[in-house]
Amino acid sequence: MTRVLLLLQALGLDRLFYRLWRYNPVALYRLYGHHAFDRRFGVRTSGYGDLRYEPTPVSAFTRTVRALEALPVALEDLTFIDIGSGKGKAVLLASTFPFHKVVGVELYGEFHTLAVENMEKFPEAVRKCRDVELVLEDAAAYELPAGGIVLYFFNPFPEAILRNVLANIERTIALRPSRPVYLIYYAPIVFRDTPWDRRLIFDRSSRLDVMHASREFSIYRGRS
Repeated sequence: MTRVLLLLQALGLDRLFYRLWRYNPVALYRLYGHHAFDRRFGVRTSGYGDLRYEPTPVSAFTRTVRALEALPVALEDLTFIDIGSGKGKAVLLASTFPFHKVVGVELYGEFHTLAVENMEKFPEAVRKCRDVELVLEDAAAYELPAGGIVLYFFNPFPEAILRNVLANIERTIALRPSRPVYLIYYAPIVFRDTPWDRRLIFDRSSRLDVMHASREFSIYRGRS
């Protein structure tokens, strides 16, 4: 199967395959869950777009945070940063956990505007983190804040851009080796080690150690 996927990529058909695959039964079930979340909280986070946008499922996000806590990690000591935050779904979900601060970094203005609107509508009663910031900026140029951080990725960029973002993270780790830096990469793909599994870029980083690995997501810690 991996050879078939590599051939599709070589022929330039990987994008078409992705568009068709995301309407499989499992993906459609996830889409239903996104719409249910939007109806419950009066926000607009669902839908697929030309920019390969897809929001994080609630259950999947909860699993990633619980795995982070099991390392163990104190959420109160970490700023959560969603890299490529889109319409803000992961930011909304992160605000329901007791992180020190929650930040969403998004390049596209149309998504950023929707994220701001969604955050304004999201009920304060369900939030455990009150300090939330949405930033309109290129993630590769974004200056990571001081203190402990956890960076969240939902397969947001093509490989070239992702390498630039990783380089920025590696520089931060090298400059401040004593502070805790965690990275969650969520990629709900069927096959590991394929062109779509960009976790391989992080697996090979000399500045990151794998702390948790599953088919669905991986958690890394910055190496001092």
